[in-house]
Amino acid sequence: MPASIERAGNWIFGTGFRASDARTLFEKMDQQLREAGSSMSRVARLDQYYPDARCVPGYHAARKQAFGAGQIAPSTSVIVSGLQSADAQMDVQVIAATDASGYVVEPVRSGLNRPDASGYTPCLRVGDMIFVAGQLARDGAGKLAARGVAAETEYMVRQRLIPALEAAQSGLDLVLKAQVYVSNPEELPAFSQAWARAFAARIPPTTVVPLQHPAFLTAEATVEINLIAAHRSAAGRVREIEGARALDGLLFMPGLSGTNMSDIIDRASRIFAAAGCDLARVVRMLVFAADLAALRVPQIPFTAVKVPTGLTVDLWGYVPQP
Repeated sequence: MPASIERAGNWIFGTGFRASDARTLFEKMDQQLREAGSSMSRVARLDQYYPDARCVPGYHAARKQAFGAGQIAPSTSVIVSGLQSADAQMDVQVIAATDASGYVVEPVRSGLNRPDASGYTPCLRVGDMIFVAGQLARDGAGKLAARGVAAETEYMVRQRLIPALEAAQSGLDLVLKAQVYVSNPEELPAFSQAWARAFAARIPPTTVVPLQHPAFLTAEATVEINLIAAHRSAAGRVREIEGARALDGLLFMPGLSGTNMSDIIDRASRIFAAAGCDLARVVRMLVFAADLAALRVPQIPFTAVKVPTGLTVDLWGYVPQP
């Protein structure tokens, strides 16, 4: 199945870049972005799923080569239980600004450290959106500074996410979307409580995905969080819609979980309707499922990865401005 490329105003969403060879994957990504009116130099974010940690070093090497001297976009990398394509070594999603947008990809001096081997930029501003890469509860020396889902979450919020957002002239109140990966599903309630405390119960659209431990590139960590937020200058343009948030036509949905796809799609339809559109405006659909073979998905571009338990759908939409 080829990758899906969807245009959403000034943005391009690429979903389901899969390959057994990372160099081939980036060649396809570069070609399809160019055909869609964008380029690797305008990539704002990458989401990467691997079935095995041994796939990561080769992928990182190919990624550095693909971006050359440019900024490697903020990234999230997690180990999952399986991919849609059994012969693929990675499944990658991309968000990029269009050439016509005129948006400049600007690194933010956030103070966030990252593993030297990865080479990605921890925080970028593109237009009026801030992209913060997937964070672990690391201290300034790169060591894990907290243990356990609640403690790691609280440390990340205080010491990683808030400082990065403030450096980018944003804040927790302007978070548009969070994706959270937890490798100890039994502690999901502990995460939820810590997350609610951090946001004083005004929780942004958040997708929480349970994974099998170890899920990250260190066996110590149990939580990884990435964010997209609005720049402070865009605060007046952020809209609240039935638990979702919208900025300049992009609709940021909370993760929807349930026992069957039909009910989840019905709930998604209601939120899209409240935003003034329908599911034809989905620009990315990620499905995290324990049973990939049983998936029955409507005619929406999607990619699916196998997780140890549950069914969670992560949707992104486009609501054209009047």
